Amino acid sequence: MASEFFDGILDGPIRKKLGRINVFVMGDYAGHDLRPGNFWTSFDSWPAPTVHSLYMQPGKILSIAPAAIETSATYTYDPFDPTPMLGGNNLPFGHYKQKVIDCGSADQIERENRADVVVFDSGALDEDLPVVGRIQAKLFVSSSANDTDFVVTISDLSEQK
Repeated sequence: MASEFFDGILDGPIRKKLGRINVFVMGDYAGHDLRPGNFWTSFDSWPAPTVHSLYMQPGKILSIAPAAIETSATYTYDPFDPTPMLGGNNLPFGHYKQKVIDCGSADQIERENRADVVVFDSGALDEDLPVVGRIQAKLFVSSSANDTDFVVTISDLSEQK
């Protein structure tokens, strides 16, 4: 269905016209027909932003309320076994030092199960939550290294059919 938009056909099931802002809405990484997404759509201007704040809780849970008690999460990073980036990048060539595996959406379970990745989960969502635009993360961290980089990703954990 989504490939028809790349062939110059603009009257598909979702996009009836070409707008000023064109966005590809990603769906399930495996392309299951029952999941929404994987289509192009257009806007004349960006929709008004809606801010959703999530807070890290004890037990590696995300919640809409700040934590009632302080807690921490730790991990040990091994630079000789770097954490791979799976998916995300739509241009798997150029100046990238690390080959990107699975451009676009990809199953993150293998990466999230690593000992050097800390995962916080929210409860099941009652409805789809489109994420478009700027995403921010405020982290309060300490490190035993002189320089440390942190990467925050958002993953959709969906039921496997």
